[in-house]
Amino acid sequence: MSSANKNTSQISKISFKELQIQIEEFRQKRDDLN
Repeated sequence: MSSANKNTSQISKISFKELQIQIEEFRQKRDDLN
């Protein structure tokens, strides 16, 4: 369980960074449409 928790924490950090990037790209696309 401890190893799984460590893996999930690492994935959550990476996914959080990727999520921010996706949000920025989504905002830019939305601005282009408007």
